[in-house]
Amino acid sequence: MEEKKRFDWTPLFLIAAMAALWAAMCVLTGSSFAGATPYNTYTRQAMAWRDGLLHLPEDVPYTGRL
Repeated sequence: MEEKKRFDWTPLFLIAAMAALWAAMCVLTGSSFAGATPYNTYTRQAMAWRDGLLHLPEDVPYTGRL
């Protein structure tokens, strides 16, 4: 007699738990769910380099958060 394999819900549960944790952290810290924020200086610096600049054209305000 062959046993029927049961579906393993562990990977789906872990993905759902991580998504819920990520969403909670975004809501509690006031971060954006997707995309860059105005304080994303690494992306802004890379875009400036691509345009031929060695610096950002304007100052980036400091949020006090890491």
